[in-house]
Amino acid sequence: MALCASLALATAGCGASAGDGQVTDGDASVAAGSVADADDGTSDASDGQAAEGAGGSGSESSLPDDFPAAVPLPDLPIASAIPLTSAEGWIANFRTDDQPGDMEKAHGMLNDAGFEDSYWGADTGNGLVKNADYEVEVLLSDSEPWISFVVTPVAG
Repeated sequence: MALCASLALATAGCGASAGDGQVTDGDASVAAGSVADADDGTSDASDGQAAEGAGGSGSESSLPDDFPAAVPLPDLPIASAIPLTSAEGWIANFRTDDQPGDMEKAHGMLNDAGFEDSYWGADTGNGLVKNADYEVEVLLSDSEPWISFVVTPVAG
């Protein structure tokens, strides 16, 4: 429940209306092909390829410094990634040409990494998985060719 509230509040700051539950492009842009750094629990961009965000800057940036390496990410170009401003957590949007297929790949990847389903609705375009440390909500955008990961720490 808190995750949904966090998403509604956070997406208002990145281009979506708080009531539609869809994450849309903000001004953030990050490099495609980000790689997790297992030593310090963060992720960073390492291949020098920039993905262009809505701002059109095309400038090279990275996932937020504190994005958890424990959360596996799809091997897709990153459209945008930002920390949540209203709650602890992050949103990462990935460009895809096959939303349903990439959602199922993400589901398998998350399950293989030890995340368990809270719910999974491939037919509804959203799902929630969690482990002892994080909840990951996976959403398909109605307006963009994206798959979005909303990652929040598990309250404990």
